[in-house]
Amino acid sequence: MKKILLLAFGLLLLNVTANAQRWSFDDESDSKDDWFGIDLGVGGMKDIDGTGVDLGLRYLHEYTKNIAWNAVSLKAMANTEDFAATVTPQVMTGIRLTSPELFKDMAAFGGFKAGYGYNIDGEEGGFCYEIETGLKINRHIFVGYAYNSQKLGNGKIKYSAFRIGFNL
Repeated sequence: MKKILLLAFGLLLLNVTANAQRWSFDDESDSKDDWFGIDLGVGGMKDIDGTGVDLGLRYLHEYTKNIAWNAVSLKAMANTEDFAATVTPQVMTGIRLTSPELFKDMAAFGGFKAGYGYNIDGEEGGFCYEIETGLKINRHIFVGYAYNSQKLGNGKIKYSAFRIGFNL
């Protein structure tokens, strides 16, 4: 699954790079917005029974319609079977690339974020990263898949989720 996700992200990166020659960074019609967003995810955690959920808030700065910096992403993920013991807040930063429009206002996107996460009950934390890909329905709604890995002491939490996000 990781190979397919990395391949999809690589293809998106190549597409964005190939189209970068046509972009104008000085064009007023190019979007250069700041967005606050909410992400909601449902999926599974490897080696942990039950359903994983995550809720995140993010601040996104667009340099162009196709390149954005995920400046700050604050999220918490947990497992519904043992919610209190699995709550893991994370703080990350990263990049999001968006393809040229596929249909009216619809585009593919991919992103990578990295940062620090901390398991409250286990009182241990460490490096975390997230790879995401999906479809931007319009400027305010997107759906996709996210893979998250959290290092905790000698172990890891691996989380895969379907995600819906809203730009406010």
